[in-house]
Amino acid sequence: NYGQKLMAFSGFNLLHGFLRNNWNLTHSMANNFTAFTHASLSVLFAGSYLLSRQFEFSGAENLYKVCRIVSTGYFSYDIVHIITHGKRTKLNLLYLYHHLASTYLIQHNPVIYRCAEVLFWGELSNLPMYMVYYHIKSKSNKAIIDFWKTTQALGYTAIRLPILSYVTYDALSNVEDRFPIYTCLPVYFMGIFWSINLCKKLA
Repeated sequence: NYGQKLMAFSGFNLLHGFLRNNWNLTHSMANNFTAFTHASLSVLFAGSYLLSRQFEFSGAENLYKVCRIVSTGYFSYDIVHIITHGKRTKLNLLYLYHHLASTYLIQHNPVIYRCAEVLFWGELSNLPMYMVYYHIKSKSNKAIIDFWKTTQALGYTAIRLPILSYVTYDALSNVEDRFPIYTCLPVYFMGIFWSINLCKKLA
């Protein structure tokens, strides 16, 4: 299991290096595409796991194991990236906490703690953010940037407020050991704060 997570960690590092060396991307842009890859894979595998459980398909547990391995590998990669290349800012400290808390949560029972739902909806809400970053750094047309900013604000808020609020409440209401959820509550409130901030920018 640890070996598989190490392979996932190495895979994201190799992807970052490939993007920099073969696509001539800046360090931050390569990291943006690497994060986008993780978000897309999380949506794919977590979504497949949820559908498999819903229709009682075989192999659902294996799908979640893949999801957990991929996300643990990515969070580990980005922790190292932030420590070695990131500036000492409050935002990066929040990212470090996010990654550590999320890694801890997804190691637990996905049925009891709703881990797959958290990964699916959380990473789905993040997808437009990577497009915003890409178009800003690429100096795209303002109309394109505004489109993705609006998509980000509306999509992120629609997911983080009603959907993840319900998932969090439901998990807290149905588990005996709430500590794993408590560790991720600051991450949940970060999402609420960021939703409000995005909506203010649209106003």
